[in-house]
Amino acid sequence: MRIINGFRGEHRFLSNFWPCYLEYKNLVYPTTEHAYQAAKVANLQIKELIKDCPTPAAAKDYLETNHIKPDPDWTVDGKLLIMEQLQVIKFGGKEPLLTRALLGTSDAELVEENNWNDTFWGVCENAGENNLGKILMKVRQELIWQKAQIVLQLEQEQGNSAVADALAITPRCLYEKMIAFSIQNKEYWIS
Repeated sequence: MRIINGFRGEHRFLSNFWPCYLEYKNLVYPTTEHAYQAAKVANLQIKELIKDCPTPAAAKDYLETNHIKPDPDWTVDGKLLIMEQLQVIKFGGKEPLLTRALLGTSDAELVEENNWNDTFWGVCENAGENNLGKILMKVRQELIWQKAQIVLQLEQEQGNSAVADALAITPRCLYEKMIAFSIQNKEYWIS
């Protein structure tokens, strides 16, 4: 099995620092890192300040630099859930090139190798849980399943509204996914 070890170079798009506007809980963030750091607190004013940080590194450091502790309900399970939600948004179809890039990793094992001692989200010096890599592989698998379901539903000659209903998504979300998955359908492509 091929291993993508570290989210650098051609695989930099897998990093939470990669620019991608994503909407999470009614705010639009410039990177996944901004959204993740803002999720640590309930205070809307602090979320806005994190959102407006000039770089993902500044967003990552914002709470510590300003001596702000994450909310008391910030747990490991909560971290994992929010990170998965953010990766689903990032790669779910609104930015088709990112969706295609993640799918382009095929069945490679994704390892967030780093040198900053992050053994929760990644692996440092061959030790770590690689939770970010695991979440990305889970999201990739879900996208593969979604694409197969859309193709299957369309092959059954159902209209796009019926396909969206069957997949429990909006017609707009279906349209975005079809673009991201490079699926053409006469209902959308013929004027």
